[in-house]
Amino acid sequence: MVVSIDKRISIAVRLGDNCIVLRKSAILFGGFAKDCKQISTKGVTVARKCFIIEMGMGIDQHGQEPTVAAARAVRNAIANNALLGVWEVAGLTDPNQMIVEVKVAVPYPEQVRPDEVLAVLPFGSKTLIVEQGGMVVAGRAIASLNDKNDEMLIAVAAVTVFVDTQD
Repeated sequence: MVVSIDKRISIAVRLGDNCIVLRKSAILFGGFAKDCKQISTKGVTVARKCFIIEMGMGIDQHGQEPTVAAARAVRNAIANNALLGVWEVAGLTDPNQMIVEVKVAVPYPEQVRPDEVLAVLPFGSKTLIVEQGGMVVAGRAIASLNDKNDEMLIAVAAVTVFVDTQD
């Protein structure tokens, strides 16, 4: 249950277990908004706490696919981590208890296929926020690589892991 959501949200649509939130040039795909700090269910108050924030960059040099650049940025962010603390410090018993919020800035955000970006993450309740950003750099179009033009797309990502703790 979401108790509070960022005031900047203009439209929120729940589709089954997923929530798609549209707000000032951002699109959120997944389950939870980061501004949800407390959850109360069946008389137990749970506090959501930030465990780690990881950053990464991804590039699609050929193909001009913002999804590819975004997925590479997320993969780069999580590539060199071992989150042992979710068990030893936070007390989780299953890695899918983590709440993972991914924020990606990429050119042409409306073209991003969220399921493909979130598939990079092996565990957790996943949320994706896609914003206009990143960078477009002129490269070289190579027909044999199915380039549409000479653009290279650069995306940046921040992957935040939250854990719920009982207060």
